[in-house]
Amino acid sequence: LWKPLAIAASVILCLSVAGLYFNASTKNNEQLVKSVPPAATDHAPGKNKAVLILADGRKIDLTEAKSGALAVQGETQVIKTAADE
Repeated sequence: LWKPLAIAASVILCLSVAGLYFNASTKNNEQLVKSVPPAATDHAPGKNKAVLILADGRKIDLTEAKSGALAVQGETQVIKTAADE
């Protein structure tokens, strides 16, 4: 008589521990999601232009630059080809 009772008690204990673990992990996930504040400002969309910022801080506006070599840093060259390429 005690074996079925012990088995039932161990099953109930395992299910209780699993339920508590699942409930605790779900609450932690909800807290993480709720703690993210909404964005303070809404930024306007960007423009249809490109600016290349070099390591030395120089900025090259790629939409207004003429074709040819734009910059050389070390072994890297920035070359602009025809207008739509």
